Amino acid sequence: MPQQENDTKNKYDQRLLTDLKEYVEKRIRLFSLTIAEQISLIMALTIQKFTGVALLTGGLLFIAFSLAFLIGDLLNSISAGFAIVSIPMFVIGFVLFRKKSTRFTEHFQAKLIAKTLYRFEKEDEKSSKRG
Repeated sequence: MPQQENDTKNKYDQRLLTDLKEYVEKRIRLFSLTIAEQISLIMALTIQKFTGVALLTGGLLFIAFSLAFLIGDLLNSISAGFAIVSIPMFVIGFVLFRKKSTRFTEHFQAKLIAKTLYRFEKEDEKSSKRG
């Protein structure tokens, strides 16, 4: 009888190890899928934002050209029109280039981390409800 109990215990231990191994593998897969989902979401949002900024920049460029030609026609000097339109953009660009905004960077990083943690917690809730 002890031999039979020992065999049963060994089978139970082997099955337990197999189940544990499968569980760890599935958790690793879930983690990698969650990371892949987060990265793809960030990439999609980045592409969307980049496209929006590019279109806005193009629109601003056309408006600036139109305004420069209009002012140039009014002053009878196209180059003066372009100079007048470009001065405010140059000043704003220079100020933004020289200014180091750590507050903006910290705010952006905090939002990104908060969104990522929220999605991980949401995924953990889903997996705990399933299992």
